[in-house]
Amino acid sequence: MRGHLYACTLLPEEVRRRAQDVREVARKLAKHSSQLRDLADVLMREAEAALAALHETMQRSAWRN
Repeated sequence: MRGHLYACTLLPEEVRRRAQDVREVARKLAKHSSQLRDLADVLMREAEAALAALHETMQRSAWRN
């Protein structure tokens, strides 16, 4: 269906151009969404590591007191 929409000569040029614009924006959105998920995963792992280090430090500190 999309292929026909982009190539159909019966549709006005502006309609085909707008359809292509929507397709490009959707591609960019999907790409950025994936990048944001990857970044969120990295940040979550870093936060978990920092929390584990804090917990370990607190445990060692408790043994000293």
